[in-house]
Amino acid sequence: MATRGKSISRRSRAAQACITCRKNKARCELLDDLKTTEILRCHRCKTLDLRCSHQDADRQLLRVGRRANIQAWEQVIDLTDVEPSLAFNSSTLETTATSSVRSTESSSLAEESVPTAVTSSALDLKVLPQIIWNYRRVEIGQWRYCGNDTDNDHYDWSAPMTAIHQISAQYQAQLFHRTPVELSQRVSPQRHFEVLEDILEQTQIEELLRIFHEGFSPWSGFSVTFSDSFPLLKLVCCTIASRQYLPSLVADRLLHATEHAISQIIVHPPPAYALESIQALILIVSWTPLPSSNEPEQGWSDPHLLLSSAVSLATKIRLNEAPNRYTMLKMMKEQGLDVDPLHLENAAISARVWLSLTNTESILCIGTHRSPFSHRDRAYLQCFPRFPSDLNQLASSATTEAGDIRLRLFSETLSATEEALSLRLNSMEEFEAYYHALTDTLERIDNCTRALQPLKFGSDSTQISFYRAQIVISRCFRLLVIHNPANVSRRLSIQYGPQSLRSRFYSNVHSEVFTPLGKDALRTCEELFISLQELLESVDQDARPVCDHFLATAPDYFFHLILHAGIFITSFKFMVFNAQKIMIQGASDLMFERIVNNLRLLRVPRTHPAKKCADLMGGLLELWQSREQLSLPRKQGTYEAVDVRQGDKGREECGMEGDTSSGSDSNSPYNTAAMISPVLGYPLTSAGMSTEGLAISQSSLNADSTGAISMPVFNGGNLGDEWSDIFQDAQFWQNFLIQQAISGQQ
Repeated sequence: MATRGKSISRRSRAAQACITCRKNKARCELLDDLKTTEILRCHRCKTLDLRCSHQDADRQLLRVGRRANIQAWEQVIDLTDVEPSLAFNSSTLETTATSSVRSTESSSLAEESVPTAVTSSALDLKVLPQIIWNYRRVEIGQWRYCGNDTDNDHYDWSAPMTAIHQISAQYQAQLFHRTPVELSQRVSPQRHFEVLEDILEQTQIEELLRIFHEGFSPWSGFSVTFSDSFPLLKLVCCTIASRQYLPSLVADRLLHATEHAISQIIVHPPPAYALESIQALILIVSWTPLPSSNEPEQGWSDPHLLLSSAVSLATKIRLNEAPNRYTMLKMMKEQGLDVDPLHLENAAISARVWLSLTNTESILCIGTHRSPFSHRDRAYLQCFPRFPSDLNQLASSATTEAGDIRLRLFSETLSATEEALSLRLNSMEEFEAYYHALTDTLERIDNCTRALQPLKFGSDSTQISFYRAQIVISRCFRLLVIHNPANVSRRLSIQYGPQSLRSRFYSNVHSEVFTPLGKDALRTCEELFISLQELLESVDQDARPVCDHFLATAPDYFFHLILHAGIFITSFKFMVFNAQKIMIQGASDLMFERIVNNLRLLRVPRTHPAKKCADLMGGLLELWQSREQLSLPRKQGTYEAVDVRQGDKGREECGMEGDTSSGSDSNSPYNTAAMISPVLGYPLTSAGMSTEGLAISQSSLNADSTGAISMPVFNGGNLGDEWSDIFQDAQFWQNFLIQQAISGQQ
């Protein structure tokens, strides 16, 4: 054993850590190029913007002691052969973490230390939903979904928001890691739970309540009512406001006190303070308390459990009847009857709390296969105005009428989204009814967005920002609605093969539904990113960037919805790139990187949802920028001559039987499909320009289908919207178009 131990070579000594990292006993990594980098700093000092002793060090000594770096973002994956497996490759993610020494006696506002990590490690391609991008070209002009009957993604994309939460949590776990030493230094839960006055001084409590009232309360939809005899609501508001201001030790003490108080509400709800308890549960779900570490949240913060308790408590005090009661009192007042103003105001407060509760539960259940416990009907949606009574006085009534308008429009948007996501297509005979119901819900969402647009005029800068943010949220929900047909497209692609066209007849709406939805998805994403970028770059009356304070107080779901949009558009672009070797021209590429950079500028802790959103979107950006390395090499912008008979091989790769029909049969759907341009079901002119509705040329119909067909050269700048058919499946839709074209010429 001794001889064997001597034979093992000693590990080469690495370069010495910088002074700052040695003081904090943190890991020091030198990732910069020693030859080209002008100002040399370790990764931690660069991330925290600190002076690094490597700036003045001898680079020759650093070069000798430096270990060979492995580029964590480099990965080569064949787009045409992706097997469903674990969504993250641990070898592609470099994880480091640091922890600064915190003063245990300081109670002043201080900046939280930020653990470091490799900047924007590229995500694995398997993270993207295959129901969007995994359509392979079986033949020239023919496409087929290459997944299984059941969703073969690592994530269930029929519940997109659940998948988003899982991806974000796993990415953070890979990106940031706490060493055993740091975990042992964490503050353990206290057996004795403190009250708010034991943790903070009165001046600090007042300051945090002011911050909550100005930054967080307008998002909630109701005015928080405090009671001196029930201090829980103050504790929750201070805990939420401390997410970005208090030192970690103080914030952790608030978190543990809030945990104890919330658990007492769930186990023993106080009947005398039911309304305050419901408000506290709504707030704690909308802004989850942030721990000082990147460890997963504890079970007490299960939002579904908290909101189910809130709904149960609201039903006991008949809070669900508040909208009808408020509407009745308003009608009595309009008719000239004597109505107590105090009763009217209390009814309005209760109605706002109930609508906010139903909205919060809807947001939590949308895209997760969960059904809300609360119920929202037309009477609830009509208790508050949809338009202001006087647009010129809207700014002066910012806390009342403007908030009620936003609350109603938000409720209508959520109601339409819930209805759209509940639509199911069980058979092709139901397709037209499904499509018309889907377009009706999209129109209702658009009407809410249209009603929000003019409210920006006549409002102050703060209200304008909230209107803009709600427009972004509405577009996010619209995108969630469009995501639903992606699953329908996958099922249709599997259930209806090429033989179905010979035995069944379908109306034209079947072949036209997915093309406009694909275009709609692209436009919605671009409008969403443009509106978000305008919001991030806008300034308020004090000439301070809104990203310094406005979006830093946005509810957690805001950033979860942005994440879904980022994954959706990235999958969309990979579908087009995988199929056509072309890139989508539009605003998404221009906006994506700027949005990531602006989100990283938000002054929030490392564990804030905005930072997690920026991390994951940065990983998506790195994945898209590595697209050339993820696919088989081809000529940029061109296609080589492809033999039509290669379709048999393509079908075999997708698990299909080869085509046994004669290659010279001009009536075969496969052969006629081979004469169509691969731009997702639309023929091309001789110049390669795709034109919607253009008839199939006679020369193409008379071409030799058994020979090789030369594909035209694509110029991305000349492409229109017609190629953005994200949901089209040629085994059903393309063959139908071909049969229609042939029958029209006979």
